[in-house]
Amino acid sequence: MDQDIIDVARTIRFYLPELVSDKADAYDNEIKDLLARAHEGVDVGDEIMAVLTRSGVKEWVIRVFEDEYHRPPVLLPRDRGAGYQPPPGAGGYQSPPGKPTPVLSDKYECPVDRNYVWYRPSVGFPVPDCKDHPGVRLVPAASDAQ
Repeated sequence: MDQDIIDVARTIRFYLPELVSDKADAYDNEIKDLLARAHEGVDVGDEIMAVLTRSGVKEWVIRVFEDEYHRPPVLLPRDRGAGYQPPPGAGGYQSPPGKPTPVLSDKYECPVDRNYVWYRPSVGFPVPDCKDHPGVRLVPAASDAQ
């Protein structure tokens, strides 16, 4: 199964209430069950993609897949990088020198099964507990997972 699909499924769980409000619990339960089956070695890639391409989450998922680190869109760089030229009349904008590189947010995951992921927007945000395992604080993700 494609690891990218698993990564995006783990990442979207935190954002479901914001994306689909009243359907969040149903989506999350489905994703959680599919991730558990994947952990057992079952190929559920198509089933996960069926959930990730539903109305309300599809555009978010596309943006996450486009990012090489699979970060949530709220954490993606807003600038357009070196060489960006603003539209006419935008004032005296100049691109910064050199090639800008994104600053990666800290990625945290459930230490029990890694099926719940959260990206810390900045150091001022306290690290939450895992949604699936109350009382279990998320831990920094393994360096190869970032």
